[in-house]
Amino acid sequence: MSKSDHEMTRTFAGKGKASMRADIGLSGRQRMARDVWDVKNNFGRKYNEGLKQTVRYGQEIYKK
Repeated sequence: MSKSDHEMTRTFAGKGKASMRADIGLSGRQRMARDVWDVKNNFGRKYNEGLKQTVRYGQEIYKK
């Protein structure tokens, strides 16, 4: 992801701290889902392949 695109996400710089506060009480899986949806909402299909990898990784580390 380019820096200019990353700047538009909910986790960039100071927004990341605000996101962490807003996400208190959520599981890691829920936080990851919010991040994935944020990227999808901002960029549509542009980062689909990377998001697929992220979801697969999340499925491994957040097994129920």
